[in-house]
Amino acid sequence: MRALLVANPHAGGVRRASRVEVVERHLRARGLSVTRVTSAGAAEARACLRERLFASSRVPIAVAAGGRAALASPSVDATAESAGERVIVVGGDGTISSLLPVLEETRVPLGIIPAGTFNALAGALGIPRDLPGALELAVSGRPRSIDLGYANGRPFSQILGVGFDGAVVHSVLPARNKRLLSPGALLRGARLLARFRPIRARIETEATVIEQDVWLVLVANASRYTYCVEAAPGARLDDGWLDVWVFAARGARLTARHVLGILRGRPMGLPGVMHLRARRAFVETDPPSFVHLDGDGGGCTPVDVRVAPGVLNVIAPIGARCREGPSWEATMWPSSHPPARPRL
Repeated sequence: MRALLVANPHAGGVRRASRVEVVERHLRARGLSVTRVTSAGAAEARACLRERLFASSRVPIAVAAGGRAALASPSVDATAESAGERVIVVGGDGTISSLLPVLEETRVPLGIIPAGTFNALAGALGIPRDLPGALELAVSGRPRSIDLGYANGRPFSQILGVGFDGAVVHSVLPARNKRLLSPGALLRGARLLARFRPIRARIETEATVIEQDVWLVLVANASRYTYCVEAAPGARLDDGWLDVWVFAARGARLTARHVLGILRGRPMGLPGVMHLRARRAFVETDPPSFVHLDGDGGGCTPVDVRVAPGVLNVIAPIGARCREGPSWEATMWPSSHPPARPRL
């Protein structure tokens, strides 16, 4: 098995740089041929990866550190999995998101070493937080297929947010300011929520149209906001559906109850909360509102969201809530009848 290890020496500090070294040593000790490319930024990383991928159409990529290189999808042989090749990402959700275009095209299995701020995808998949456990899984685990969401054509793996959380993400960009759980960041978020004005939203799915004042709309492919917090309970990475959560704006007291319910992972049943399931959703707001995709800026509304079943192969623990196997063909169900949960 061959691997191309790409690291940004300016991202993540000493601790993450040390983790990258450990990952590289472990890969080599397990018999992988590792080529490490050090880049100063996203543009250089793209250039190096493009050159190497076109030079060898069957080289897997291992992306390290917090670099957020958004890769253009090269023409890569999708049979890499049969040769035992896989992608290994050392980083967080932003690093993974930047790689989704090439991962979905090549179908090379993705192994994740959680090293980001929230690691929500790793949490949803049940990937261990500890380095030895994550490394062993990434090298020897089995590939399983999961869905991706697309927002105006841009892929995301977890949650799209419109309204308040989109404004929060916009307020903390660029990525170096994303210490969202620090006391200062929490205070800033509380102040933003206190002065956040409701927006008029129109949410259209295959089955219904909703128009009301909201402070938050979530379109979830997965359930997690962070490694532990389930903002959209019941959302699954492998069911071919999106879970749409609409939070009505009806005063500060109810909004506070909504926030507490989200943080506890129990928003269902609260007044002013509506839950829908759809394969496609169109969200527009007045005025236009910021959108986030997996904690990254995603522009503004309107946003057209759809789900593509089984297009990303990941290495997940046995028993994780995702399909076994390298691929999965979607079945077209009537929009009013969600599919039965598959048994694994």
